[in-house]
Amino acid sequence: MKVLIRIEFEKLIHQKWAWFILVSCIPFAYALITYFVWVDQRHLPDSPFYVAASMSASRGMKESIYLFGNLMVALLAGLLYTEEFQGGKLRMFFLRSYSRGQIFVSKWMIMNLFILLMMVILGVSFTIFGVMKLPSPPEVMISGNRIPSTNVAILFYTLKQYALDFATLIGGGGVVYLDCHVL
Repeated sequence: MKVLIRIEFEKLIHQKWAWFILVSCIPFAYALITYFVWVDQRHLPDSPFYVAASMSASRGMKESIYLFGNLMVALLAGLLYTEEFQGGKLRMFFLRSYSRGQIFVSKWMIMNLFILLMMVILGVSFTIFGVMKLPSPPEVMISGNRIPSTNVAILFYTLKQYALDFATLIGGGGVVYLDCHVL
């Protein structure tokens, strides 16, 4: 099974579309942070729409998960499954000594690792661009509570947001992948 996962990973990193998905995370993060700057100019720091630099990673992921994240995961799941169909390697694919279940699980695990990598790139990009472009007030509002900008609570809030979003993307990708696998 380890060999199958390694083979699937090597096939994935040699695909141009996989690199396009990962690289597209950076300009998307920049564009969303630029939008946050525009929103911040129209709202006071007490507003729930205001985004501080310390909250850029969590708010960026929260705002991008619905459209960008799910779109990229659906694209990833579809392309992972149809890779053998497009390359004409379907017969060779099933002649290997692996069962269909093992092939399915290995592709699913590679998809989840790729989603995690995509989220890490997005999180780092949101943080870097947020620190560069967004203001850093001494306090931020989280769920109606004022918390100091350098508080550990913001880190835990961000990590919780990313864990929930990762679960959402895995679930959405799993549904798309199962739908492709059944067809």
